[in-house]
Amino acid sequence: MFLLFDKLDFSLPLWLLVFSASVLSFFITYFSIPVIVKISKHKGIFDIPNDRKIHDKATPLLGGLAVFCGLALSVVIFCPENGFRELVYLLGGLIALMTLGLKDDILVINPKKKLIGLFLAAGIIVILGDIRITDFHGIFGINKIGYISSAVFSVLLIVFFIVSLNFIDGVDGLAAAIGCIGALFYGIWFMLKGNILMAVISFSTISALAAFIRFNVFSTENKIFLGDAGAMITGLISAVLTIEFLEGQSSDPAGMRISRAPFLSGGLYFILFVDAIRVLVNRLIDGNPFKSGKNHIHHILVERGLTQKSTAIILITLNNLIIISFFLLRNTSPTTLLIYSVILALMLIITVEYIRIGNRKRRVESFTGREIRE
Repeated sequence: MFLLFDKLDFSLPLWLLVFSASVLSFFITYFSIPVIVKISKHKGIFDIPNDRKIHDKATPLLGGLAVFCGLALSVVIFCPENGFRELVYLLGGLIALMTLGLKDDILVINPKKKLIGLFLAAGIIVILGDIRITDFHGIFGINKIGYISSAVFSVLLIVFFIVSLNFIDGVDGLAAAIGCIGALFYGIWFMLKGNILMAVISFSTISALAAFIRFNVFSTENKIFLGDAGAMITGLISAVLTIEFLEGQSSDPAGMRISRAPFLSGGLYFILFVDAIRVLVNRLIDGNPFKSGKNHIHHILVERGLTQKSTAIILITLNNLIIISFFLLRNTSPTTLLIYSVILALMLIITVEYIRIGNRKRRVESFTGREIRE
């Protein structure tokens, strides 16, 4: 009798598994946010407006906790048996970042200590979890790389992802939307490839971030921010999905390979990468890479007179157009794509700097006009 049960197949189809994980992730996040908002208001845990903030009202900022709960619980419940090892270390890195991010959201951490924490979290993923880049796919004439080079590059890549998502999280819905776009592309590819764990992670991430966007963008009573914790775990997940996608190219059948995959992955996050580099270079020129300010692309556009929603829509639309352009150019040579990437990046940087200089001139003229009137 019991031998008959051994022959029965209780496994769910991939699409149903992913759908179930997504639904669970969405509802956990959706129903936990009002509770978190209530606790934040009771305990006085707010993002207080200051001279480098765009918002003008004190707002709860523990949205990352809700996203983490929705994502982590759904992935643990629907994790396939062959994915437990990767999941254990991925959760280890996420928990490390959540702890670091929540402390920074509530108490504020020294930027240097925070950076050390990012490297430790990335190290858990790369060294213990063995989730790393091992192939450059012919970029700069490089293909397979050694373990040490692979580990160092992968740690730096993950940290760069986290920092970039943290930088771009300045207007409602922007960072979460970019995280969703990347996860959607990767999730579809992982489903077609049959990578159950990464497909579940991708669509659970989309659902958790979608539930967050509902309150962050469209709610007044329960409005909440992603916070450093939420931005950092979104960056970490984006980095892991990117690494798994790129590593999956070399083992794929010909029909599943995507030409020039690294460039397409870069296109998914092009605007936030370029803006992060621009901001870091400006900070280095000023002599302090840890000095924060209102120099990010969204700050500059809002100062120009755009609303937060308009700024987010413009940047998301522009990023999507860039993604499409990289996809259409995927069959061209790596050299051509590299030149295209550099030209596109320079155009973006020059445009943003031009607007920033214009904003500065307007401030000076406005200040001078007030002095004359007085």
